[in-house]
Formats: sequence, C-alpha cells, structure tokens
Amino acid sequence: MKVTAYFFLVTCLFITACQNTTQTTVTVVDTVSETVEQDELAPPPPVNAEPFVGMADWLGTIAAAKQPDPQVRAYVIELFTSGNQQTIFLKGLRKSELSANGETNPPEFIPEHAYAKLPEAYTKGMDQAGLLEKLRMELVAYTKTADFQQSYLAKADALVLQPNGQVIWRK
Repeated sequence: MKVTAYFFLVTCLFITACQNTTQTTVTVVDTVSETVEQDELAPPPPVNAEPFVGMADWLGTIAAAKQPDPQVRAYVIELFTSGNQQTIFLKGLRKSELSANGETNPPEFIPEHAYAKLPEAYTKGMDQAGLLEKLRMELVAYTKTADFQQSYLAKADALVLQPNGQVIWRK
C-alpha cells in the first residue's frame, strides 16, 4: 500500500510539474492604414492657362470670379513644370461630407482662371527652390492686402504652397 501511495504521489507531482500553470495573455493589435488615392492633375494645355502678371493680379482675378460654396477648407497653389514651362494652379480642398440624400461633395473646387503660365522672365535663372521662395514671398505679401482679406480666399482655414506644403496663411 505504501508503494501505491508513493507511486500515486509521484504521478500527481509529475503531472502537476508538466502542466504550465502560468497564464499568458496575448494581445493582438490590428494596424489600420488608410490609403487615399488622388489623381495628379496634369498641366493644362497652354491655351487654357492665363498669362501671369503678378500674384496679386492672378489671385485677384480668381477671387472676382464665381465663388465656391463655404465648405472649402484650404486653398492649395501647386507648381507644375513641363519642359522649361512653369505653370501655377489653384484649387480649393473641401471637407467631404455626406448630404441628406447620401451623396458626397466633390473633394475639390477648381475656380475659373485656376491656371497661370509663369513667363520666362519671371523664372529666368532660378531653380525650383528659388522659384518656390519667390512665389512664397509674393503670396505672403498678398495675404496682407485688403483685397485678400475681403476675398473668399480668406474665408478658408489656410492657403498652402505645394510641393513643399508650406502654410502661407492660416485663419
């Protein structure tokens, strides 16, 4: 009987020792990433681009044309290079919201006179960085004028210069 009890005790200890009594908690974290695909706008044919006289003149012409709805959150000025021709482009970005009938608003507002070809004399002897700096300085100067403050451009939250994403003006 002693041998059976001893054998039973050793078996119980062996089974207990073989079992993993510690609990391990495994946490699974899902990584969610969202990719937004946006079509790049190609520069317009030269017949559609306005001649560029100056930043104030170009933006003033845009502001005098048809106004957007109030959902434009930011205006973006982009610079396109095609060969040796430089073209600037203005678009308004909207906050995409669902309307009562389930339709979404288009994500962009393209105003009349949105494209302007920069004359060769304006860009002569400048690299891309120098041209962006020149455009930035003219934009900053324009945002301080009464014309800008009274235009619909000032109703947005920001004015941004691409391709470097510089915020020129913020409400």
